[in-house]
Amino acid sequence: MQWYNMYQSEEHLEATQGMVYVFFQVLDAYDLNEGQKVHIVRMFRGFLQGFLSIEIHSGYE
Repeated sequence: MQWYNMYQSEEHLEATQGMVYVFFQVLDAYDLNEGQKVHIVRMFRGFLQGFLSIEIHSGYE
C-alpha cells in the first residue's frame, strides 16, 4: 500500500508503514475485505494529511 516515501527518509517511511499496519490491525475486528480496508486507511490518511496541512499553515485561527 505504501507506494512512495514523501519524506525521503527511511525513518519516516518505517513510521508510516507502522501506522498503516496498526490501522489494518484495528480494521481486522470488522468484517471487511482487503479492498475495503485499503480504502478506509487511504481515506483516513488523506484526512490526517489535509488536517495537518491546514493546521501547519494556521488555517484554523
